Amino acid sequence: RCADLEPEKAVHYHHLCARWLAVGEPDSAEASARRALSREPGYLIARIQLAQCLYSRGDLAGATRFLEEITQESDLDPLDAVRVLTSAAFRPSLAMLYGESGRHGAALAAFGRAEGLAQSVRTRVAIESRRHRYLLRQGWYKETLTWSNRILAGQPNDRTWFNAQHNRVVALALIDSMEASRGVISELMASADTLGMLSTFMARRGAITLLLREQNPNEALKVIRDVRHDGLPTGGMFDIEIRDAEIEALLQDNRLDGAERALREQLRLYGGHSKAHLALAQTLERQGNYQEAAEHYHIFLEAWAQADPGQPPDVMAKERLQILGYTQ
Repeated sequence: RCADLEPEKAVHYHHLCARWLAVGEPDSAEASARRALSREPGYLIARIQLAQCLYSRGDLAGATRFLEEITQESDLDPLDAVRVLTSAAFRPSLAMLYGESGRHGAALAAFGRAEGLAQSVRTRVAIESRRHRYLLRQGWYKETLTWSNRILAGQPNDRTWFNAQHNRVVALALIDSMEASRGVISELMASADTLGMLSTFMARRGAITLLLREQNPNEALKVIRDVRHDGLPTGGMFDIEIRDAEIEALLQDNRLDGAERALREQLRLYGGHSKAHLALAQTLERQGNYQEAAEHYHIFLEAWAQADPGQPPDVMAKERLQILGYTQ
């Protein structure tokens, strides 16, 4: 409706693109992003969304190349370069896409490059926050816990503080400090009246991690339902993380049919999410669907063709293909 009323404004088409992506319509989303660019050439968000359309279709390599080309432009504003390299709340960043393909060294190098481009303390702290969330998703929690404790010594006045609280909850759960993790969750929930819904959202995300760590999938699924009921941000990493957690809970509860449906829906929306292909392959194998399982192992390994060597997911997928009698 806004685009109809103000067809000359690019911002309306960028929002429309986001809505199309959230419902799994990358072709319509791409058309909207291109309309935005026709009204404002060089509009960065719309350009990143074109990469997101490729990712949605399952073209992880194409999305990565697209963002790499943007970062190589000589006239790119440094702050825009930082956004392309690291910002991944709702749209893919280059660091995130490197991580999706198992190129963790390249991902960390992208964060390092962004830090070199940062022109303010606030930007550097934001990059640190994104880097530590990335480390946490890879299971590298000790450095993240140290960083979170340092940030939390300050005042709860911006998103970085909330991210540090969330990271701390998850890191404590990963080192089996369950009571300490529960204490942070309680602190965040108690702060909701003064700090707003973001505090509740971060607390629930932490609680989901804690419950899965404790092998309590049914309670984790209840919290996931609460998150969605209260208004889960649609699209991007927030949605992917919640869907990942839901699938993990379903698999813990041995609800293979439900996990399969959730994985297929996730891949309909985020076809470039390589570990969803791996999880679907494992789920199909457990159900005896060996041929389709092999197909998804192959898709995963293709996405990880340039991965850092010796990583457990890569090794495991190759071993499973050999056991199933399907070779690369």
